[in-house]
Amino acid sequence: MESRLRLQEVLENIMYTLTNKKNVYYNPPGTLTMNYPAIRYTLYKIDTKYANNSSYVSRKCYMLTVIGKVPNDKIIDELLKLPMCSYNRPYISDNLNHDILYLYY
Repeated sequence: MESRLRLQEVLENIMYTLTNKKNVYYNPPGTLTMNYPAIRYTLYKIDTKYANNSSYVSRKCYMLTVIGKVPNDKIIDELLKLPMCSYNRPYISDNLNHDILYLYY
């Protein structure tokens, strides 16, 4: 199964375990109305290592945004248990709490 689809399942399982909802969105269009709390994620970058003039390994990094009307500490704590996940910053926009995390998956 494709790596991104496995990641979708992992994120949905975390959300469902904590909220009984599977509000996980990959690159949602601006016209989509999201339900909260939610995880929105997108491909952020691909790190590629090179040797002998060719690439030999690449890793995808996803930017996860945890969004909710109240602080999302439990969701963030669970995401940070994933290998290669790190917390970046919080911010508030449109009266919603946003927390940015980066995950190599």
